[in-house]
Amino acid sequence: MGADWDLTNDVDQVFRDEYSLDLSYKYKIMRDLAVSLAYRMTYFNYREVPRSDLLHVFGATVSYTPKNWMELYATASYALNDSNIDFYDYETASSGVGLGLKLKF
Repeated sequence: MGADWDLTNDVDQVFRDEYSLDLSYKYKIMRDLAVSLAYRMTYFNYREVPRSDLLHVFGATVSYTPKNWMELYATASYALNDSNIDFYDYETASSGVGLGLKLKF
């Protein structure tokens, strides 16, 4: 759980308030193979217009670490934005694969 506060932000320039909740879970199937699941819910309250959005983002990653310094992974995410203004309602999905390099010293 975390919280953010902008200490040097000009509040008059911010047009919305944002509140979020993050949850994640990682399960090691084997020593070098893991599955991670994540969820983020964000509520946006717009100050200047009568609009509020509730954004849900779901994600999953499968990672394989054959060496301490190497990680192969595949990831997918899905987002759903629910707004009180129909024009801003949307769904989106994305996926990808990658190769990561970790340097430990």
